[in-house]
Amino acid sequence: MTIVEEPILRIEKLSINYGKNEKKVHALRNINLNIRKSECLGIAGESGCGKSTLAMSIMKLLPKTAHYSEGHAFFDNTDLMNCTEKKMRSIRLNKIAMVFQNPMSCLNPFKRIGKQLEEGFLHQPQMSSVDVKKEAIKLLSQVKFDEPNRIYKSYPHELSGGMCQRVMIAMAISQKPDLLIADEPTTALDVTTQKDVLELLNELRSVFKMSMLFITHDLSVLNKMCDRIVVMYAGEVVEIANKNKFFKNTKHPYSKSLIEACPSLKGPKESLLKAIPGTPPDLKSLSELCSFLPRCDKKIPQCENRAIGLVNKNNHSSRCHLSEEGI
Repeated sequence: MTIVEEPILRIEKLSINYGKNEKKVHALRNINLNIRKSECLGIAGESGCGKSTLAMSIMKLLPKTAHYSEGHAFFDNTDLMNCTEKKMRSIRLNKIAMVFQNPMSCLNPFKRIGKQLEEGFLHQPQMSSVDVKKEAIKLLSQVKFDEPNRIYKSYPHELSGGMCQRVMIAMAISQKPDLLIADEPTTALDVTTQKDVLELLNELRSVFKMSMLFITHDLSVLNKMCDRIVVMYAGEVVEIANKNKFFKNTKHPYSKSLIEACPSLKGPKESLLKAIPGTPPDLKSLSELCSFLPRCDKKIPQCENRAIGLVNKNNHSSRCHLSEEGI
């Protein structure tokens, strides 16, 4: 797929906190990244690193305990952080859609699937009820249901987890969004169903020429899905690179540890899987130094003396003194 360089989403110095005063949790810190048109940008990291907070901040669906402290998120030159709720509803309806981790928690258990799909067309009064039903059944066909009419009449509890996720994808693409955010969309699915859902998302991205933000803790999934990869740790971006550059020349010690902790399906590994020692830092009391420092086995003297920003070399960025030193 040809990637157009112009970004459809541009995030600048975005910071999000939960709580206030001494209980303040620094969920996102000075996030800078962009998503290009027709690109799939993958975000990886441990639980609690800020992946889902980033997705929900773009959608402006964060809980009331979240506080936007600074920064911007420009979508088609509109700053989402300063949008009214009315404007955001219009953007969510027509421009940005999201697929969540647990489809069963997003579907109304008391409504048939067809009626829930039709809700996406209620804002189009020019469409008759017959047209709306046809469009809903067409969507079910597009997400690979062999019997779309039966699914249309079904309740969520009559479908498997993978089928419910395909229904959620159908809802997400109903208005042909420019950007689809997929937040751990295959975590609750078995391996075979996961493969089907990933192939479906890739196909739909190509057909509709959508940009995609794909969030997961599974690097092997990002390798299959994404054009570029972002690794997050403790609310910060620690590495950004083209997929091929990332896996061939991983720079940040945390990114390397994530890869070493992943099992391989290509046969016996020469060495045992390597666990990452220690635990993530307390997001209430973060040091100005590298957040990964207490867990890093590659630290050098500079790491304990001064902070480091993202070091960009040949379009491969890493928040590490090793990158700065060319090590």
